[in-house]
Amino acid sequence: MDYKDFGVIGLAVIGGSVGGSVGGFGGFVGGVFAGSAVGAKWAHEPDSVRALRQRVAELEADQPEN
Repeated sequence: MDYKDFGVIGLAVIGGSVGGSVGGFGGFVGGVFAGSAVGAKWAHEPDSVRALRQRVAELEADQPEN
């Protein structure tokens, strides 16, 4: 497990807590699914891909305009 797994779990817990306080048991279940979906979307992109995209953007910014 890495820090992204803990982030997904944390968002699922927070979503379940908020959903449960608003909508009872159904809100709790919906909140857990919504929180885990948001966390999974965030954790989907690996760190290496993010670093590569950042590096490409830096290299493109260094290119002179024609």
